[in-house]
Amino acid sequence: MNEIKDKEYCCEVMEAKLKKKEADVRGVIDYHEVTREYSFPLLDKTHQLIQFCPWCGTKLPNDLNTEWEEVVLKKFGITEYDYWNEDKIPPEFKTDEWWKKRGL
Repeated sequence: MNEIKDKEYCCEVMEAKLKKKEADVRGVIDYHEVTREYSFPLLDKTHQLIQFCPWCGTKLPNDLNTEWEEVVLKKFGITEYDYWNEDKIPPEFKTDEWWKKRGL
């Protein structure tokens, strides 16, 4: 089984699905860069997280949702009530910059 190392995506199909905005591929798979989560959007507007690429079988990197919450809530003193207040979250934590800087 492959692992993503120095590439942006694990295979050409994954890259095409995530980079193209055409109607025939939109919504097949989602990637949330802030928490590095890959998921399938479901009809009820929720998402099913996935751990392996559905096209090539490569193990996807672990998501960083828990780490993001810990850093943002603890380091910056943001409470759960402020959690979605965009103004209180530093810009670095609105992109993938925070985890790339930390080598996660």
